[in-house]
Amino acid sequence: MNINEETNQQENLNNWKVKIKSIDAKEAIQKISDFIKNWKYFIRIIGCLAIVSTIFMIFYIIKTYSDTKNLNAKINELYNLNNYDTSIIQTNNYLKNEASDLKRINELIDYNTTIIETTQRYNEYLQWVQASYDNFLKYLFLPNLNIRKDNYLWKINDDYVWEKFLENNPYNDIDLIDKRSNFIKDVWANNENNEINNIEIWDIEEDWKNFYIPIKVSYSANSYRSFLLLVEKLSMTSNSKNISLINELVYNIREIIKNDCKDKIIEIQQTYPDFSTDKAIWYNLYQRVKWETNDTLINDEIIKKAIITIAQCGNSEASDYCYYKFRNKYRDIPNLAYNIWIEWNWDITENLRTFFQEMPQIIKIINFTYNGEQEFTDITNFTTKKYVWEIEFRIYWHGIQEEEITEIQNILWEKCLWIPLTADSALEKIESRITNLWSNSNIDSYSTTRLMELRKLITNIQSTYNYLSNYKKVIKTFEIYRMLNEWNVCNL
Repeated sequence: MNINEETNQQENLNNWKVKIKSIDAKEAIQKISDFIKNWKYFIRIIGCLAIVSTIFMIFYIIKTYSDTKNLNAKINELYNLNNYDTSIIQTNNYLKNEASDLKRINELIDYNTTIIETTQRYNEYLQWVQASYDNFLKYLFLPNLNIRKDNYLWKINDDYVWEKFLENNPYNDIDLIDKRSNFIKDVWANNENNEINNIEIWDIEEDWKNFYIPIKVSYSANSYRSFLLLVEKLSMTSNSKNISLINELVYNIREIIKNDCKDKIIEIQQTYPDFSTDKAIWYNLYQRVKWETNDTLINDEIIKKAIITIAQCGNSEASDYCYYKFRNKYRDIPNLAYNIWIEWNWDITENLRTFFQEMPQIIKIINFTYNGEQEFTDITNFTTKKYVWEIEFRIYWHGIQEEEITEIQNILWEKCLWIPLTADSALEKIESRITNLWSNSNIDSYSTTRLMELRKLITNIQSTYNYLSNYKKVIKTFEIYRMLNEWNVCNL
């Protein structure tokens, strides 16, 4: 091949490349042109939507402006209550007088705000006034039926099982009969006694958070004096005025302790960091009343200051007159009025402790009947007259709540099954043990018999458990725990 032929071939090759590039350019231009033609339709559609949206926007702007203008023109009318349903206010006995003059909504809002602030202020004041009752007196007026739970530390003593429970439970029939019989018979120290003719004690009756035991007593009094002394005992916690007087004394003692014993209160709170000031005070005094501890915040001087405050004695008034005013105010509770006021009395604090120890819990008198005079002849043939009375009353305690049952079940859970201890969980554990024994080639007939007997006992408890009172539910729960523990079923 010569040089001319090579040149021609090169030129032809270059021409083909130019043609190919020309074809590619045309195709690209054609695609771009088609794309632009198609987008023209989209642009037209978008343009139409934009125009329509703009028209709607302008319409709503104009409408909003018009509505706002109309509402602003009627704003004073909208504030008036007569445009709203206020029938609840007009018919409510508490509001119809107070809110009858309110004409506008902002006035009603201000009135509601005032009520909320006043309610909060009174609730805070009420808590302050009731602190002595909430932290102390309620444990004396309404002893807790849950004897296993500490009133202040909230710890549950799970050792009260079987004989130990019977020894420490003050609510069994024998102890109740003995205690209430002595309550009627013994009329303060160094006085004649009444004679019990008949006493009836019924089962525990639950009453919301509290419970009571109905008691009916027929007794003979040797004299009207003996009868009146018993009336005084009964009225101490069945008369609302007397309860109020006791609360007033305790309240003033608390206020003086707060001022005079700040360092010692802090010491108690260091031992029990969760205690408030009130709880620290009353925990200390409760230990003094119940367990006769000597390390206490109260003393004779504090009680004297409380007496002066209650009697509202001025600095110029003589102490004798001040004590007289106190006795006169507390004359319906003579055992209190005449035992903690005498100047030469060196046992004021001890007498107050004794008063709280012997003070009966809350009592409600249902019926008090005089059955007339009767003559009795003793072994010396000496005939005397006695006055026969019959009294029916209720003695109240603080009952056991649902959350306390759950709390006890969880405590026993940690000691036995590692799940809340109920009749159902106990039966599941027993069934599992029986199954394991039967699957074993060496069957232990003695253990199987014992487990089947235990299953029967707990099944009987399960069948009636939901119908029991909270008090009896707790007893049954401990019975289940005792049986599981004694029969070596716990934690196996």
